[in-house]
Amino acid sequence: MIESPSTSPINRKTVPEPFNCEPMAKHHAPHPPALYNPIYVRLSASNFLMISSMGCGLVYPLFILDFGGTKSDIGLLMGSMSLAAVLCRPLVSELIDRFGRMRSYVAGCLLMGVASGLHVFLQKPVETIFPVLLGLRLVYGIGSGLALVAGLTWAADIIPAARFNEGIGMFGATGLLGIAVGPLTAEWIIYRFGFPAMFISAGVISLGALAISLGIPDGYRAAAQTLRKSFLQMVRHPPLLRITLVGLCFGFGFAAHGSFVAPYARSQELYVSTYFLAYSAAAIVARLTMGRVADRIGETRLLPYALLLAGIGFSSVMWAHTRLGLCLAGLVTGLGHGVVFPSMLALAIRPIAAQNRGKANGVFTGGVDGGIFLGAVMLGFIGEHLGYQALFASAGGALFAGLAIYWTTSRYADPGYAVARHPQDKKSLREERAAHCDRPC
Repeated sequence: MIESPSTSPINRKTVPEPFNCEPMAKHHAPHPPALYNPIYVRLSASNFLMISSMGCGLVYPLFILDFGGTKSDIGLLMGSMSLAAVLCRPLVSELIDRFGRMRSYVAGCLLMGVASGLHVFLQKPVETIFPVLLGLRLVYGIGSGLALVAGLTWAADIIPAARFNEGIGMFGATGLLGIAVGPLTAEWIIYRFGFPAMFISAGVISLGALAISLGIPDGYRAAAQTLRKSFLQMVRHPPLLRITLVGLCFGFGFAAHGSFVAPYARSQELYVSTYFLAYSAAAIVARLTMGRVADRIGETRLLPYALLLAGIGFSSVMWAHTRLGLCLAGLVTGLGHGVVFPSMLALAIRPIAAQNRGKANGVFTGGVDGGIFLGAVMLGFIGEHLGYQALFASAGGALFAGLAIYWTTSRYADPGYAVARHPQDKKSLREERAAHCDRPC
């Protein structure tokens, strides 16, 4: 049972309201609580379909190029989706904490499906329909932002605290599988049946994710208004802001993955699915092997190495001129991403009480989406004027910048469960919990 900060038996007077450590406290039970129950499996299956639909959008740059668009058009149209997700994030986060996870998730999937399907009527030169395409990308960005944040928050609510890294990592692995299956399926459909069939398929997959989610219990109940904090209050929390800045750098580099790997592969006469399959396979392996390690030794010890590996991977794409080279670049990048995102997410939301978890999730993922928007636009102009090598070098550099921020701001790290503990640490959980809760946020 999740207790509010005002009623927690740990410390009724000094627990900071928005940052109650009790909901996400770790327990050293002799037998780890069950994770892979029917609710978790169904939510993961829905997440797989939702991300698969988004994965179809990774070949959207091919649609832009085939209808006369430029690299700058790719950057603007792909970046506009992330911009919409960022601008609406305060509202989205409030909706998730006020109206619940399931309703928000369903609304997001519905917007994604409609926006994808309407592209069937837009098979024309990009310059003649650019405003309409931009509008649909904005709608799709709002829907995807709503579905992503609601889904992650929903998963965080149902995952046992003692297996949080493993649970959120495996939940994210279904998304990584969707990133692989989506573009692979979309590319096959495009070459067999054309772009209209691909957009219809993406819309149907989104609605499939919606259908699966309808029967999943949503145990969250909105707390009293006095217990909920505003989006701006969550942004000002130093540990959350620190991880959000690292997430922004990650998003900047990740924009190259989502917007420019496909056109680069085409320029080298390679199949882009080679990269995405290798990327997703490596990331899933990382989730399978490193989730329990992170729960045991702490995500703070793994994150620096993962950021370094992801930066090397994004940079290495510029040297991929063969199918093997593209595959290796995907493997290295995927291994880094497989640890980076769940580690950052755990650091961002582990100490947050349920009534504010949607907003905390929104702040962090808003930073990632903001980085994706900036990356898509800026990398598009870099690629247009300096070429793909400068583009992917800049993407890798953004990950190295995130690593520098993480190292130089360590004094702002969360003092509670987000900080790694050595297995031989003899301090009791009760003392550590009290130390965290007595400290003002």
